Amino acid sequence: MIDKKAIFLGFTLIAMTALVGPSNAAVSELYSQTELSSSSDGTDFPLKDDYYTQTQAVAEALTTGSFESFAGVIPDGKTGIVHLFVTATPDLKLEEYLGVVQGVELLIHTSEYSHIELEAGIKMISKEILRSVKDGIDVYSAHARDDGSSIELTLRPHSSSPSSDWLENLTKIAGVKVTVKEKAGEVPDSLFTLQTRTTPTAPWWGGSLFVAGGMGCSTGFGVTSDVTNLDYMMTARHCFGSSSNLSINSYGSNSYMGSWSPSQYYNFPDYDTALTFPSGQEVSNKVFTGAHNSNSNSGKTISGVGSNTLNRLVCVNGANSGAHCSVKVIQTPSTVYSNGQAISGLVTGKRDNNTIVGAHGDSGGPVVGQYSSSAFVFGYGIVHGGLEIGQCSNLNTSVNIPGSICGTTINWIDLATALAATHMSLK
Repeated sequence: MIDKKAIFLGFTLIAMTALVGPSNAAVSELYSQTELSSSSDGTDFPLKDDYYTQTQAVAEALTTGSFESFAGVIPDGKTGIVHLFVTATPDLKLEEYLGVVQGVELLIHTSEYSHIELEAGIKMISKEILRSVKDGIDVYSAHARDDGSSIELTLRPHSSSPSSDWLENLTKIAGVKVTVKEKAGEVPDSLFTLQTRTTPTAPWWGGSLFVAGGMGCSTGFGVTSDVTNLDYMMTARHCFGSSSNLSINSYGSNSYMGSWSPSQYYNFPDYDTALTFPSGQEVSNKVFTGAHNSNSNSGKTISGVGSNTLNRLVCVNGANSGAHCSVKVIQTPSTVYSNGQAISGLVTGKRDNNTIVGAHGDSGGPVVGQYSSSAFVFGYGIVHGGLEIGQCSNLNTSVNIPGSICGTTINWIDLATALAATHMSLK
């Protein structure tokens, strides 16, 4: 029997215990010295020079920029080169963007089709692809090639080989070239079962709700040790109040997710950061990003580490109350002092309309960049705590744990700081 009262402590306000409760005066006192003296341009670019992060950032911006002549992009994180494929049709918006790109080398190639044309073509041929299953042609996926050259089909291993006439017919329907991937590779014969925040499966994602020693918290990011090359899940240190080893299980299905130890190698209290040892050494670079009851269809891939600049907009993804986006950074990384402890690298955020941004049980969850149509986002932090104002049920906020308390202001540990302190890298 899980102690529900203890579960709420997963969102314990370690750094803000003096502010627990609905006191508006306390909020004013905390932030009276904060002035929004600078602004962000709203982009999701990290202020970091490593090739991987920079090339991924540029690739994301190109993919989500709705540029008419954009055909595809292939970032090379080892060399710092971004290969950009465009059509011959001029695109003033794209040219304007390219004029401000810094930190990477851009090599521009000409392609026959734009990404918009290829995506439109996929929609046009989908009905014909589905009809072809009865003829033994079993297509697993259709995607726009990153070089903009064609729509590429991936077949399931048991599929019959399509004829040239069949491909020519699809090309005619789509209005763009359709090809088949030379090697089908390993693809599922049936759809994967969707995991959820409360019923996760390996490899483990960030934003899942777990229980350890009666405490409910959220997983943060999959990370790899720079020293041992072993994989871990990063979360908040205050999620573990025990002085003995603990098993970590999912909140909804009670599946074994891994373990935690009070050893110094797992705990970094100065940054309210902890590492858990995952079951099967299986961790993912993905996080849940949807509502409290979202499934893996709403997940995103973490492609780099973002910088918590003032006024930046982020999404807080605690597993109990789900995603809360348009959370603005109102105080950049600082050291917070509470209960005789100094916690470094804490960022503070809230929404302009002062609505809910978190709940008990969201501690340890991932903070990521504002969403777009891209599958990639940057990681910004690990949820630490927040300002309690009342029952979530009375504040029109759905949660996984009944009786949870919600708040409108939230702290998170700066991800770059946490990674440096633990000698970890993102998975």
